[in-house]
Amino acid sequence: MVKAGKGINNLQYAPSPPERLYQRLRSGLIVNLDENTMPIIRVEILPGRTIEQKRELVDVLTRETARIAGCSEASIYVVIEDVKKENWGVGGELCSDKFPD
Repeated sequence: MVKAGKGINNLQYAPSPPERLYQRLRSGLIVNLDENTMPIIRVEILPGRTIEQKRELVDVLTRETARIAGCSEASIYVVIEDVKKENWGVGGELCSDKFPD
């Protein structure tokens, strides 16, 4: 990650989030990784899923992420965003044009 500041061409290196986490782990600032991180899962889908489908998606993503990552379910956030077809493009076309209702 690069941000404005001193350095070559007035740019200053800033570590990426994983690098910052690694630096904090090495320095001893983080003792328990599970308590200091929060996986965030972002799901962008076309509208039309029911609330029951979204509940199941959140449940399964949370449970399986906790199992695979070895963290608590309470530390996992799931964000579901319905994206209108007119705001999504695939293969150079808007989904509203490519998949009309």
